[in-house]
Amino acid sequence: MEQKATSAKEVKNYEEAANIWRSLIERDAKNSSAYAKLADILSNQGKIAETIAAYRQLIKIKPEASTYIQLVDILMKQEKPEEAIALYRQAAAKEPTDYYYSNLSQALAQQENLDEVLGICQKKGGKNW
Repeated sequence: MEQKATSAKEVKNYEEAANIWRSLIERDAKNSSAYAKLADILSNQGKIAETIAAYRQLIKIKPEASTYIQLVDILMKQEKPEEAIALYRQAAAKEPTDYYYSNLSQALAQQENLDEVLGICQKKGGKNW
């Protein structure tokens, strides 16, 4: 997602693609694929606020753990760990897999919230991630 358009042609292509996905969303506001594609394109354009808005809308439509993680990645890059941690918690609550708990634990450790990390490890039985 870090890749950004470098030429005028790429910028135009991204804008055209974003407009196509927006028009699909206008016709079907519950089209989760269109929101996901739009978010990806906006991210490639470096339009972070719009990317976050698209992912938030996608979460409303498709509240699955994997959808939360897509937004988490952007929030962590934007140095918004509190919001990201809240979404990790929601993802782990929806789908309590080692993957989501591991990511939550890593984010909490980065914020030096080691007591909660320890609690998660104890709850999960001390499994190695």
